Amino acid sequence: ILKLIGRRLQPLGYTIRSSIVDFRRYGVPHHRERLLSMQLPHAKLCSPKRCLRLNRMGISTTGDLARADLPNLAAQFGAPRKALKVLKQYRRAIRFSASVPGMMPRDALLLISIHRRSVRGLATESPARLYRDLERFAESTQGRQQLRGRRIPSTRRLKKWITECETVASGARFQA
Repeated sequence: ILKLIGRRLQPLGYTIRSSIVDFRRYGVPHHRERLLSMQLPHAKLCSPKRCLRLNRMGISTTGDLARADLPNLAAQFGAPRKALKVLKQYRRAIRFSASVPGMMPRDALLLISIHRRSVRGLATESPARLYRDLERFAESTQGRQQLRGRRIPSTRRLKKWITECETVASGARFQA
């Protein structure tokens, strides 16, 4: 995340904050910064009605949702336990997608639904097997509900994510 100091952009560190700099003017940010500054309706992580409700609660970007106090936020919903579970899934999807370049939170939510929850685990997958599991999930009731008429990611996109995860996982191995 970047902050404008004078005429140069400086990193703010590891804090998750909504967009500070006009990215159209100062260049394209990295995937993580772009993702965390994305408005909730554009991320298509939840329904428009839920996005509007979260916006009224002060959560307008995916970064806001990632750093929000979920128990207090869930208490404002009609069914706090169910809301807490769903909000935790959203947070998990945002964090997972932020660690894999090119992945959106809605795609990460699909992968989490078929029990692919980590970068290291995704790095060991084959695109064909992952696609087959996504097809099976898409035929289920929960899958149809979650996809809402969209198609599942292509094998080309899955292969790209797996390659990115292999790169990240091998880099983490050498640093340890």
